Amino acid sequence: MSSENYYDILRVATDASAAEIKRAYRKLAQLYHPDKRTNKKFAEHKFKQIQAAYVALSDPTKRAEYDAARATAAKKKTAKKKTTKRKSRKKNTHGIWTEGEGDHPDNPDSCYDENGEETGMWELRDADGSVRTGSFMKGKQHGQWEEQSANGGVWSGPYVDGKRHGRWKYQDTDGRIFTGPYVDGAQTGLWKNQFPDGRVDKGMIVEGIIQGQWEERYANGDVFTGAYENGKSHGFWKVQVADGGVAFRRYYKGEQKEEYEVATAEDKKRRDGITIPYSVLKVLWFAFIGIIVLRNCS
Repeated sequence: MSSENYYDILRVATDASAAEIKRAYRKLAQLYHPDKRTNKKFAEHKFKQIQAAYVALSDPTKRAEYDAARATAAKKKTAKKKTTKRKSRKKNTHGIWTEGEGDHPDNPDSCYDENGEETGMWELRDADGSVRTGSFMKGKQHGQWEEQSANGGVWSGPYVDGKRHGRWKYQDTDGRIFTGPYVDGAQTGLWKNQFPDGRVDKGMIVEGIIQGQWEERYANGDVFTGAYENGKSHGFWKVQVADGGVAFRRYYKGEQKEEYEVATAEDKKRRDGITIPYSVLKVLWFAFIGIIVLRNCS
């Protein structure tokens, strides 16, 4: 018999009905399909576990054999006297333990090192429904992680010594995509934010606060460029609309103080009454000179 707890893998009770087991299998198979996860290695491992659990529990005969074997194993384990003292384990403050790669609930200490600290591949499930998968080293999150919130949004990127560090990506179910670097747990560096309506923002974030030069491009062609200070628009901003118009705005700590427009070249021509192209005027001028010369010659 496999030492893995198939009921825990499918997240169902031991008395779950066949319909409940089928629903749980479909949900988990879709959640952990390798094509839908950035952490491919862990997803493949989980997907195989889910498949094996469903094969064992969906068939009444195999399920009865599995339950009987589990009951026998549980009795033997209870009767067996422990000869070694279990080392103290560091409590995981990030979520509840479920399982590690190559681990099973009958031997939970295999996810801890000799010092009782978390190590290896983990999956953390929080009470709000969020699921996080990744690796620990010496009790701290370290390496690639994928964090799926209860609303479906997914953060993916690396941890170093328990802090986000390196390039991260956030993708929401509504189509929003944010990409940029973290340094020691805080957003720091050049970030790019894409929105479902076609808007694209990019600029600097320092320790989680928007700072410095930013550019905001909209789907209709409008472009806004200017600076932020402590997360608020500050200084002069340039607004260039799709039809060629240009305006400048002055902000002070997020509050707009003044705005003035700059006429485009086309506006200036219309204002001055110059609607004939220069090349046409040049041809007409030489034609006029030619006529004058011909009249004088005659």
